[in-house]
Amino acid sequence: MNLQEYKKICSACDRILNLASNNDEIVAFPILHVIREHPEYLKMYDFIFPKSRNFKSKPFKLFRKLKFFSNFLFDSKIQKIPNYFDDESIKLIIVSHIHNPLQCINSNDASFGMLHNDLIESSNVKPIILLINHTNISSKKLQKNFNNNQIDRIVIPKSSGILNELGFLLKTLLSLKRFSKSVKNLNSIESSLVGIISNPRQLFQSLSILRIGFFVEILVKQYMPKFIITTYEGYASERLIFSSARSGNNKIVCFGYQHSILNKHHHSLTRNIHKKYNPDYIFCCGDVTNNILKDYSALDGVKTAVLGSPNGVPINIKKDIVEHKNFLTFLFLPEGIQSEYEIFFNFIIECAAKFPNHNFVWRSHPSLHLESLSFFMNIQLPSNVIISKETFDDDLKYSSFAIYRGTTAIIRAVRANLIPIYLKIKGEIGIDILHSLNVIRVSSSSDLQFILKDSKSINNSEKNLKFCQEYFKPLDYRSIIHVINQYDAPKNVK
Repeated sequence: MNLQEYKKICSACDRILNLASNNDEIVAFPILHVIREHPEYLKMYDFIFPKSRNFKSKPFKLFRKLKFFSNFLFDSKIQKIPNYFDDESIKLIIVSHIHNPLQCINSNDASFGMLHNDLIESSNVKPIILLINHTNISSKKLQKNFNNNQIDRIVIPKSSGILNELGFLLKTLLSLKRFSKSVKNLNSIESSLVGIISNPRQLFQSLSILRIGFFVEILVKQYMPKFIITTYEGYASERLIFSSARSGNNKIVCFGYQHSILNKHHHSLTRNIHKKYNPDYIFCCGDVTNNILKDYSALDGVKTAVLGSPNGVPINIKKDIVEHKNFLTFLFLPEGIQSEYEIFFNFIIECAAKFPNHNFVWRSHPSLHLESLSFFMNIQLPSNVIISKETFDDDLKYSSFAIYRGTTAIIRAVRANLIPIYLKIKGEIGIDILHSLNVIRVSSSSDLQFILKDSKSINNSEKNLKFCQEYFKPLDYRSIIHVINQYDAPKNVK
């Protein structure tokens, strides 16, 4: 997909959401929220253009069906919310995510780090953490694991009960019918999108979003917090969290936490739908994204501030600037996406053959093991390709270059004085987080060979280092306290 096609899809989705106005059932469809230009996110739109008209919805696998019906019947109750906060506490709900059951043994949160603990220990803001379950394990089992490890979390169930689920389905089908009849003068892309959202797969995805909103509203009504904060990347679930929180308490203040990267053409995070779906305030992971968002006109005056990130922990790895050498180590940093693994794996094999005197280290993403993928099975690796079993910082310590595409890990790599090399694919829009910087960009081992011959081109830039140091700042709970004080001054939050 090229940039022009991408922008057409963004425009079409925006118009449909504008026509839907404040209709939760329509806003809940994930396909209407174009996150960013990453090829993995854009796969769901392949059906729109003529060259991809053979799109077919993938059938649900039997195992997934069985898991769905099991959760539908037995995973519909939420743990009782904490009741140990006094009346003087300022209550806050933190909505985060669980992607891996190993998180059940970690006291820090994957997205918010130790913010929860810092607030409890150092202020009268008393938060509870609500987790959206992205695993294949029942929320009931995950909740038990958290309880066994004495970690205070609430995992959203995978079902709201038979009657509620049927109610969501009926209400969505009626909304779809009314909406389809009411919209007029749609162009071909808009018509395709309106047609596809009645697809069973799209429908079930929207129901999962409505379920999240259902439990958020319940918790807000029971816990009566003054504030709620959730990760904010532009997903439909985030918009429904804000809407549902306001249904539970029309005075609640909604915060979005922009905790990850912003691509050059990031879209849904920056668009205005309807006031009830927008955050009141956006906290950013660092100065770079804060500077981008604070003056973004489409956000309609939403204020921003820097909260920092767990990824902003200072790094003590010191490395010398690389000069032209006969032996170098290249660290490969793929995202946890199979299609990206294939791109990187083909390139690492190509490079290993081209440069037998250099080492090429593959570092798998924590969520996806290379050894589990079919293209890796029964392959004989070249002797200069290493599958890393070390810590990330150890890999950084012994590497000179970092090969990347869309991963946030490149920020830490540059801060450790590795030289970034972006692997570009001909014909794609590009997903380079360092797009505004002067970094090495290659599409083949021949490109890399040309770069290595020029020793001046491989010196790391002070500008690149400063950019990465400012991208993820250390997480500082006092930032959120400062903003809460603006809304709750009489309480004099400490």
